[in-house]
Amino acid sequence: MPEAISVTLNIQITDGPKINIAKSIEVEAYTNIGVEVANDAQDVTVQVQPGGVGDVKFLLIASDIYGSALTYSGDGGVTTILLDQPHLFLGSGGAQVSGAPQSIIFNNGLASNANITILVGRDAT
Repeated sequence: MPEAISVTLNIQITDGPKINIAKSIEVEAYTNIGVEVANDAQDVTVQVQPGGVGDVKFLLIASDIYGSALTYSGDGGVTTILLDQPHLFLGSGGAQVSGAPQSIIFNNGLASNANITILVGRDAT
């Protein structure tokens, strides 16, 4: 039975445009992962999902702290991405931008441990 992920974004520029987005994304399965990444600059690999790139329809990567020394990369670690704010990828196309990896490698060189939340919505069949 499909699950629904509800997304609501309210974006407001001071004295500028306001954009409201409300979407429901249907997925067959979701995974909610919480992991602590120590501030020891050692790579931490997190298994995210078993499927392929086209299976992921929603991907959120968030942390309780952000900074210039908190990074992640998808499978193989080819591209390192700075986690300076929450990263949200919507739809199959958006998730493809993230590479919709099966695993994510985190590295934390900040002064504190980072508590990472990863939420993945995907097709399971």
